[in-house]
Amino acid sequence: MSIAEFDKLSLAEQISHLQRQGNRLASREVGPFQIKLFQVDGFFVELWEDPTRGGSYAITCFNDCEYLGLYGDDLWRRAFKE
Repeated sequence: MSIAEFDKLSLAEQISHLQRQGNRLASREVGPFQIKLFQVDGFFVELWEDPTRGGSYAITCFNDCEYLGLYGDDLWRRAFKE
């Protein structure tokens, strides 16, 4: 699936696809949001969740590795975890 095809799915379908096919890589927090980073189908996906409201609110997709720096040590700890 391409990013364009993934973007055409509803939020519920995107989350379902991430649960079935995605590989969770890292997480970070921005304000009230917990952002989970996944790799799926050759691109990266951020799932934005607000634990205080109990729901997923947005998904962003990208394939530029430059954005991975936002995850700092969490990404590298998971990548090299034994």
